[in-house]
Amino acid sequence: MYMGNNMFFTQIEPPKELFNAVLNRIEAEKGKKARINLMFSSIGSAISFAVLFVSFGYLSQSLYQSGFYDFVSLIFSDGSLILDLYQEFGLLILESLPALEIAIVLSALLSFLGLFKNIIKNVNSLSTKVKIA
Repeated sequence: MYMGNNMFFTQIEPPKELFNAVLNRIEAEKGKKARINLMFSSIGSAISFAVLFVSFGYLSQSLYQSGFYDFVSLIFSDGSLILDLYQEFGLLILESLPALEIAIVLSALLSFLGLFKNIIKNVNSLSTKVKIA
């Protein structure tokens, strides 16, 4: 039922402190969420850093076993042969790369960087809290 100039809404006014109380509660919940995200991001980044360290060692071992280092050393020892047979040498280098190990290292690196970005974002949101009076 419409009564002209909003007569029903002028009778009830919220308390003056309600606005500040609601905003303070919202900020407190944002801070709590940021602390929880910071905790899980820190744990995840530590785990992904450990995985990155282990997978990098595994990648270097696979590069050694595949003979990649030997083929790369040919560039420095016999450069003229490489220039003559550059297409075959390029294919040989590509075939000797351990693709699975490279994919594991890259996925661990991307997860670490993503979680580290999330840590920085959460630290910034926690440090720039403003208390509303």
